[in-house]
Amino acid sequence: MSLDLTITQRDAVGLTYVLERLSCVTPYGRGLAKQLTPYAADDLDELLRVHDNIDAVLALYARNAPAIDDLRDVMAHFGNVTQMLQNCQNAPLGEVEMFEIKGFLLTFERFLPMFAALDMSLTGISFTATTAALDVLDPKRARVAPFYIEDDASPALADARQTKRRLSADDPERANAAAIEDAEEQRVLADLSRRLGTFAPAILDNTKSLGELDFTVAKALLAQELGGVRPVITQDRYVLTNMSNPMVAAALDGNFTKTSMTLDSGTTIITGANMGGKSVAIRTAALNAALCRLGLYVFADAAEIPLFDGICLISEDLQAARSGLSSFGAEVAAIKSITAATRNESSFLFIALDEPARATNPTEGAAITRALAAFFAQSRCVCLLSTHYDGIVQDGMRHYQVAGLRANVADAAFLGDWMDYSLIEVDSTAPPPRDALRICEIMGLDAELLEGIAAELR
Repeated sequence: MSLDLTITQRDAVGLTYVLERLSCVTPYGRGLAKQLTPYAADDLDELLRVHDNIDAVLALYARNAPAIDDLRDVMAHFGNVTQMLQNCQNAPLGEVEMFEIKGFLLTFERFLPMFAALDMSLTGISFTATTAALDVLDPKRARVAPFYIEDDASPALADARQTKRRLSADDPERANAAAIEDAEEQRVLADLSRRLGTFAPAILDNTKSLGELDFTVAKALLAQELGGVRPVITQDRYVLTNMSNPMVAAALDGNFTKTSMTLDSGTTIITGANMGGKSVAIRTAALNAALCRLGLYVFADAAEIPLFDGICLISEDLQAARSGLSSFGAEVAAIKSITAATRNESSFLFIALDEPARATNPTEGAAITRALAAFFAQSRCVCLLSTHYDGIVQDGMRHYQVAGLRANVADAAFLGDWMDYSLIEVDSTAPPPRDALRICEIMGLDAELLEGIAAELR
């Protein structure tokens, strides 16, 4: 098992949903978004720089959103000329490639003064003027998009073209003039490529800064749109105040119950009845930990998050069947990988266990869950475990309960409307909520059967 979220789990926690809403407008920004890699603890200074830049964009957007929108409109016209610029340092380019680079440089001439006027003061993002490079491709400074080798590019080219114009199409001399013209054009293109190549490193540096600027603005606008906040990076404590999950909130038309939690090294337990929101809480915590590692803002009113070495989620794994294992077998294989990793004292993981051992019999399932909680309580990792089994919370473990059903629920009510999904921190000895019998009553289960259930619980 990879000690990070699988593709299926990224979908399940809402990470894919969030990343797909990064609205980069340049090929350079989209390239960075596709190559997202997590920041490690050693990358803290770089992550703080990235966060400072997002803050700067958000501050400017609050003051002058139209100016950023106008800048992005111009940026959307940048084509991808990276490979062409790399090639021109070693081999001649063709007319189509010259046209593409000229278009890029013309757009850059519009972009640069607009960017300078915004005075964003973004650390690590800067640009070099490329007017001299544009003059190579546009010596008359017409500043129009088409690229064309003018007659006066060389005397030989002018003579060949004049001859072609003078002679009829079936004249043998015209074919000779056309051959001279083609050869001379190739020579001119080779000379232009060589001259342009001297500017290629500076232009390539500009494309890198364009990508980072585009990506930074996209992250800022995503935070603006979905309510993201800058996390405070901590050593080991993980705190989410009124955390939310944009994917779940969208599915509920914004009717999402925000919850808060504080997690320290060791094991924290969430208890509550099925359908009580434990899985959403687990996945929202995993989502925000993943977003922080990727340099994005997180979804909460406030957050303190450490830079984990990996995020391990055990839940209903949709890939278990493909691996040839039962759901319980796949879970055991995943637990084996995680426990092995925690034996390494340098590993600092966020471990999210959503109803572990639910796929085996209740007696063994409860025993496995108790042992898992005790095992991870001894590690420096942060483990968040949800369960509906009794007797899982042990001394020293933080314990949250889902508030559950509200009082005075109407018979046959739509239960989702009567559930309180907030998390309440309780004493480690507090028993799990007993909402199952109430749910059976509300849904009108046979009275004799209800009495039998109640007797079993007594």
